Amino acid sequence: MTNKFYRPSSLQEFGSKVLQAAGVPPEEAELVSHSLVWANLRGIDSHGISRLPVYVNRIRNGLVNPVAHWRLIKEAKNLAWIDAENSLGQVVAVEATKMCLVKARESGLGLVAIKNTNHFGAAAYYTSMMAREGYIGVALTNAPPAMAPWGGRRALLGTNPISVAVPAGRYGMVVLDMATSTVARGKIRLAAAAGKPIPPDWAVDSQGQITTDPREALQGSLFPLGGPKGYGLALVVDILCGVLGGAAYADLITPMYLENPRGGLEKKNIGNLLMALDTGSFLSREEFSTRMEDLCSRLKGVPLAAGVEKIYLPGEMEAEKMLERQQQGIPLSEPLFNKLLATAREVGADVLIQGV
Repeated sequence: MTNKFYRPSSLQEFGSKVLQAAGVPPEEAELVSHSLVWANLRGIDSHGISRLPVYVNRIRNGLVNPVAHWRLIKEAKNLAWIDAENSLGQVVAVEATKMCLVKARESGLGLVAIKNTNHFGAAAYYTSMMAREGYIGVALTNAPPAMAPWGGRRALLGTNPISVAVPAGRYGMVVLDMATSTVARGKIRLAAAAGKPIPPDWAVDSQGQITTDPREALQGSLFPLGGPKGYGLALVVDILCGVLGGAAYADLITPMYLENPRGGLEKKNIGNLLMALDTGSFLSREEFSTRMEDLCSRLKGVPLAAGVEKIYLPGEMEAEKMLERQQQGIPLSEPLFNKLLATAREVGADVLIQGV
């Protein structure tokens, strides 16, 4: 099945209008749509506009508050604790990012924990915001069960992603954004929607058997990244985002997708942890930048292995993909395109998606 390409600006407008028709205020709808299309532009389609239908579905079923009403529970010089009150995840996470930056400007470090929130898209969206301002950004979030603890066969931990973005002078920024599973669960959903098999090292079925069928994988469990190491990382993220911040954790987090056999007709209470660290906290900012450039040049200067054309820094491939897709457009499969249009019809949004 051949994908067709669509204008990023058109997708951005489409997502915003659909969310507004579902009851989201214009400014918040713009933000959420921007975060989704931003992920598509970087080639992270699992966290892109494909998420729009489930966001709308959860809003219409009363599972997400379309209008953000977060509140500050506690605040100190370097810290803050936010109750998102079941708002859209991106809206509250951007507010937390701004709060991290204010605190980091004042004292070198800002750390904000969020509870009672929802899926917030790509974690690098927030860390990149911090890095563009000259700060090291960190974003963690827990997620609904998708991965068994090492040695088990029932999904208990989420894919629990980790993102760190670091300003890197002439190299732009180094941006790590990774799930603690072998692959993000959204990629398996995309494969299921497209009717394509998945690699045999991605997941097991509900019986703990390796599968290449994405539908069976969605009922089973993902492989942790690096075996027990990925399990350990996912657990630490759950502790920092769920246990520490008063949010849900492990299988106390309900599934996002309503068609999940376990239900999902509940609020999610996801936890986030965001941090901004001033690069001038120890060295001067100028010296930090010089040292980062030196590190990056050393990495780039390593002799290439056979068949390799270039050594990439974390996030560099995504930055190149963004430049490419800004020109060529964002690819959508026919099933996803039709699902997006169906979602627009459901909420009465009179908006189309323009091709390139």
